[in-house]
Amino acid sequence: MNNREDSEYSVLREKWKHEDDMINHRLNWLIMTQTILFAAYGLLLGVKVENTESNLLTKIDNLLDVLPAMGMSVSALVFLGIFGAVGAMSELKKPAKSEGVTIDVASWTSWLGQATGLLLPVVFLVGWLYC
Repeated sequence: MNNREDSEYSVLREKWKHEDDMINHRLNWLIMTQTILFAAYGLLLGVKVENTESNLLTKIDNLLDVLPAMGMSVSALVFLGIFGAVGAMSELKKPAKSEGVTIDVASWTSWLGQATGLLLPVVFLVGWLYC
């Protein structure tokens, strides 16, 4: 590779790494928020069983309705963000491929790695549907 090609490769690789890092950040946000929301949901279920005060029960019921909606919304938003990053990574392959340069590993391993990021929000979304 000459200096120009090396520079273009570095730019493409840096953009690829940025998108990969963004997927990682989004998955961390997802896991953190889902943990908090599921914990709050379970805690409220326990409080509801132990309490008979009608005003408090109304508030708990409202929260028990809202928390799954919040969990599903966060899951859907993170899915869209990860889907966008995967699309951007796919677009980054095109100019590299036209130059005969590879910026990722084998296509099937990249796909498997990205599938995990895409499917995890769906798993949480389905989990909230059962609440």
